[in-house]
Parts: sequence; C-alpha cells; structure tokens
Amino acid sequence: MRINNLKEISKIILNDIKFFAHHGLTEEEKVLGQNFSINLEMECLLDKVFKSDLIDDTVDYSNIFNIVKDIVMFSNYNMIETIADKIIAELFLIPKVKSVHVEVRKLNPPIKDSEISYAAVSLYRSKDS
Repeated sequence: MRINNLKEISKIILNDIKFFAHHGLTEEEKVLGQNFSINLEMECLLDKVFKSDLIDDTVDYSNIFNIVKDIVMFSNYNMIETIADKIIAELFLIPKVKSVHVEVRKLNPPIKDSEISYAAVSLYRSKDS
C-alpha cells in the first residue's frame, strides 16, 4: 500500500566496478596503467517506476556504467580526485539523480616500500532541491 504525498528517494548502487586504465602522476602509471575500482551510490527520484515498471522511469544502471567507463577508460587524469569529480558532474546531468557518493580506488598504488591494497578518494555531492 502506498501513502499519497510522500516524496520517495531511492538508492541505486553499483559496487566494485573494475577497470584497467592509465591515470596517475608518474609517467610509469600513465604508460603501464593500473587497476581501479569504483563504488557508486546515487539517490534518485524513482516514484514513477513503481507503478509503470518501465526502464524510462528509472535510472538505467547500464547507462550509469557506460558513463563511468567513458570517464575512466577514455580520459587521462593525474588525480583520482578528478575522476570522482568528473563522474559526479556527468551523473548530475541525469534529472532523476539527486545525490551521488562515489569512491574511486587505485588498487595497489605505487608507493615505495609499501603493501597497500588501495588508495581511495570518496566524494559526496547533492543537488539543491
């Protein structure tokens, strides 16, 4: 049973999206490339999809994947912070997306004499209502 006059915010989550890409400060990172992992959590207005059951009334997560893939695979950035910023900027072009939390992980970062699983940047932004 649905209560009228409620504003529903739903979350769409894509977790551990893996890419091999060429980002980083060093020439070695840019030439050889390395593994990255992206986690996304988006708050979206999806109230229509519960009645319609149509893809046009939701945020298509295959489209989200392709947006992230285009940014990570087909651009080159020095900083993972920039990747996170670009992802959010593109996702905010989708009207139903109201907030985005993105975590960009550089797996096995090249830090001398270290054993680190990953270095990450976590960025959260929301649209003004």
